Amino acid sequence: MPVRPTRRDLIMGGAGLAAAAAVGGLDLALTSDSAPKPAKPAPAVRNYLSRTDLRPPVISVKVVNGVLAPGLLLVTPSPPSGQHGPMIVDETGEVVWFQPAPSGQTATNFQVQTYQGEPVLTWWQGKQISGYGNGEYVIMDSNYHEITRLSGGPGNVDLHEFQLTSAGTALSTNYQQNGSLLDCFVREVDVATGRELMRWRASDHVSLSDSYQPRPKPGAGPWDFFHVNAVAVDSTDNNLLISSRHLWTVFKVHRQTGEVLWRLGGKRSDFTIADDARFHWQHDVRRRSDGKLSVFDNGYGATQNEKQSRGLILDLNESAHTVSLHRQLVHPNALLVQTQGSVRELPGNASFVGWGQLPYFSEYAADGSLRYDAQLQGGSYSYRAFRLDFQGMPTDNPAVAVTRGTGERQDDEMTVHVSWNGATQAARWVVRTGASKDALTAVALAHRSGFETPIRVARQDYFAIDALDSSNQVLGSTSPIAVSSVLRA
Repeated sequence: MPVRPTRRDLIMGGAGLAAAAAVGGLDLALTSDSAPKPAKPAPAVRNYLSRTDLRPPVISVKVVNGVLAPGLLLVTPSPPSGQHGPMIVDETGEVVWFQPAPSGQTATNFQVQTYQGEPVLTWWQGKQISGYGNGEYVIMDSNYHEITRLSGGPGNVDLHEFQLTSAGTALSTNYQQNGSLLDCFVREVDVATGRELMRWRASDHVSLSDSYQPRPKPGAGPWDFFHVNAVAVDSTDNNLLISSRHLWTVFKVHRQTGEVLWRLGGKRSDFTIADDARFHWQHDVRRRSDGKLSVFDNGYGATQNEKQSRGLILDLNESAHTVSLHRQLVHPNALLVQTQGSVRELPGNASFVGWGQLPYFSEYAADGSLRYDAQLQGGSYSYRAFRLDFQGMPTDNPAVAVTRGTGERQDDEMTVHVSWNGATQAARWVVRTGASKDALTAVALAHRSGFETPIRVARQDYFAIDALDSSNQVLGSTSPIAVSSVLRA
């Protein structure tokens, strides 16, 4: 059995992967083509021979320190030019799955959730407007088949939130212009039927004078006085936590009546907040499993109120109405993020922070120490970023391309380039070749090395690829392929 590289080996460049493995009764040496190469200055975009339709941004890993949480990384790159869309990567920064958004559209808030007892991928997709969006929500199963798309409600279906609940419902946000005012809505709908169960309108519950957002000049567009950017079920009582960026306030809202139960932060806070626990222009408010509250504190919006943005973990005493700082999560580059951002809980009280408008995402241990940091290249960024468990199994076949050998071996060698978009359990590739498509023999075994793995073999007229998991069980195979049909110049 071959020796598997460790997670640290893969991230940091690693040890050689050459070994021997028994596959189908044959002992095959693992080809050296799949071994990690020394790091070189990376381009901003990946290009693949086997999937020329995919051009995802490059991710560079900056910090690896200690034991990382399990799971894959989910981001929605938004480069200044090039492909937008939901993307899954491993912690080495290599793409596992990418689905480009249609031209002119972008994606946000890509995560793993549960629907009808099964893991699903969800995201918003559509067109971004100044500060909000107009699109629809997508739910996809673990075979990458769409289950449904949801839209509806007043005004525009917004990019900020789409949260599935255990009751088969979804919480989401809408924006609607009413004269010179841009109003915000929170909705809860039944996913199966699309029927609206609850609608909460910000202007019904909030005085416009509570906003910190300056009124725009005449003719400069509507006034986004509230700016809802997060909605979550509070696990302590099943009511809702709603974040208003422009009021610097988190609202606890009764899920059935819409009554505001309390306000945290802003001009009318019901809590006494310690100075180091105050937040401004915040995003992504969530209740953690230990009862604490996490907030991405931008500290920067229409005004700059802090020197750097922070992930905050707050001790919230709802009886005494006090808030204190339990932990702050800061970036070594002292990032100041004007828009977007997220903080999510990981096992063992660890945390994962997406730095929104800036291209970083980071993992922190329970004590607040940085143990992982990565960066999107080429001016790309991601609204939120997550580390979550997910196993995907596509129903299409692995994709392949073939290039000729080099130099004197040009005619008697070939390199097979193989990928399988979204096959999270694919660990190894077997190449079978032969002079006839009915008589193929296994000639090479290689570890999966990134999204696309090159495997050099002796040239034959036909070949096929088998994808294996880490236990050498076959996950899928191509049909026999004529080399001439996929050979590239």
